[in-house]
Amino acid sequence: PETVTISYYGEGDAPKIEARAKAIPLFEEATGIKVDVQAYNITELFEIIEVQIAAGEANVDVIDVDSPLVHAYHSRGYLIPLEEYFTEEEKKQFTEKALEAASVDGTLVAPPIDNSSQILYYNKDLLDLAGLEYPSADPADRITWEEVVDMAQKVMDAAEADGQEGVWGLTFEQISRPYQMLCLPLSLGGDDIGEDTSTVDGIWNTEPWYQAAQWYYDIHNTWNIAPRGDDQFTIRDLFASGKLAIMLAGNWMPGNLALADVTCNWGYAAHPYFEGGKAVTATGCWNIGVASTSKNPEAAAEFVKFMTIGEGNDFWHEDVKSLSARTAVLEEEAESPEFQEFPDSIQLLAADESVNTSVIRPLMVGYSEYQDVFTACWEDIRNGGDPVETIDTYTAELNSLLAKYAE
Repeated sequence: PETVTISYYGEGDAPKIEARAKAIPLFEEATGIKVDVQAYNITELFEIIEVQIAAGEANVDVIDVDSPLVHAYHSRGYLIPLEEYFTEEEKKQFTEKALEAASVDGTLVAPPIDNSSQILYYNKDLLDLAGLEYPSADPADRITWEEVVDMAQKVMDAAEADGQEGVWGLTFEQISRPYQMLCLPLSLGGDDIGEDTSTVDGIWNTEPWYQAAQWYYDIHNTWNIAPRGDDQFTIRDLFASGKLAIMLAGNWMPGNLALADVTCNWGYAAHPYFEGGKAVTATGCWNIGVASTSKNPEAAAEFVKFMTIGEGNDFWHEDVKSLSARTAVLEEEAESPEFQEFPDSIQLLAADESVNTSVIRPLMVGYSEYQDVFTACWEDIRNGGDPVETIDTYTAELNSLLAKYAE
């Protein structure tokens, strides 16, 4: 019979490319199904999915799906529900929150390929230069954002006195994106979306959001400890080259650093919180689904199972260094001596945070609009926009965009 070839549009981080290069040949050998991988950075992937599937391009079979977009893609008819391909026992392999984000009204749409949490990474040499103690990796002894600012300022002063140029104190890996930024207003007691998931009036334009936005403005414009103009890829390079003291990033970062030309001596700590507020950490999966444009949905579903509960997921977890979305893997790692040692011990902190302090991004049909407007809002604040006026302006804009989803 003619060989079946499925196309896979996936996110293109280097560790993910490495994992696919190991896993896919095994799948092809075992099944006879060929997989054509098209890898893109996260922004390009979102754009291509919107264009290709909305246009009905029949060459798209499997796509990576950011977990908060599962509802949006399902409502637009971009994905084929996968209930018939996964048994109840197979679905129970996933953690509760991962399965929740992968489903719409109890129907499995795009199973998780991994999960995530956030870690505070720091450059030991820069903190040593400033005579600072390393922040704790114990969640019970996590530092505050106020303490992080103080550390960042002292590092930059010490680096300048030492004749080092271009050293920054603090930033976020996914700068201005809701994935990491939402934890700021939520730590201060704010909410992320209205109960009807189609309004942000009375949610964004509130005191916790104003306070978080002011802090974000200050680190870029008042205290000047965070760089402007960089994206998540150049920020990683800043940290890897020893030019960034403190970075909030995903628990997958050791995988990226292992493939980079890392010159810094780094450590890690628990996610900060605001003084007087609560600890909140972002969690979220990369999911994988069968596109509605697929002419080979059964072959595509077989590949999805291989990459989520099959051997392909083992390679993914090993190379990407992400948090597993499978309960059994998390339990095994908790007992493994390997995961007691640096840097794999990061995964135990990530797993603890995912159980005790994690929040998922809003599960809503209009998440694409939510993410775009949120990012534009926080980028304006980052670049000098008045925090209160900017929040108010974008609250009205997003509320107008979400009105079409109101029941």
